[in-house]
Parts: sequence; structure tokens; C-alpha cells
Amino acid sequence: MAQIAWLDASPYVLAQPWDTLWHLLAYAALTLLAWIATGGRRPLAAPSAVLLAGACLADLATAAPAAVVTAGVLFFLQGNTHVRNRRRGRAA
Repeated sequence: MAQIAWLDASPYVLAQPWDTLWHLLAYAALTLLAWIATGGRRPLAAPSAVLLAGACLADLATAAPAAVVTAGVLFFLQGNTHVRNRRRGRAA
């Protein structure tokens, strides 16, 4: 959150599309950290928290795609891990 707030308050002006790219990467990283914090057991909590943060910073248009795509990829990867573990006879 500090990085995103710093990007918004920075006296340096980044030319488009670099500003949007940095915001997308920051929101994707925030989604990843929220996913790790929940252990992947609450797949809607991580993107919801990031969407709320984006709405508070009036940056919802950038936060939404980053959060949804990142959470979707993590959910897909987590599902494939569970399937592989079941095939090998391990508990997920």
C-alpha cells in the first residue's frame, strides 16, 4: 500500500503507459501478498481487499484487473497443485 500511495504522491510524473503499468504491478503484488497471508484458503478475500484498497485510493480501474487476473492465476495454480497431490496420494 505504501508503494501505491507513494506512486500517487510522487513529484515525478511518469509518462503513460508506465504509470499504469507500475500501478498494475503494485496491485498484483499486493494481491499476491494477501493471497499468501490467507494461505490461499480464502480465494475471494485477497482480491476483495485489493479492490477495497484501490477504491480508497480512487484507483479502482487499475486495481480491478490486476487483482482479478492475479487471483485467477493463483487459484488456477493452487487447483492444479491439489489435483497433482491427489493423484500422488498426498493430502493437500
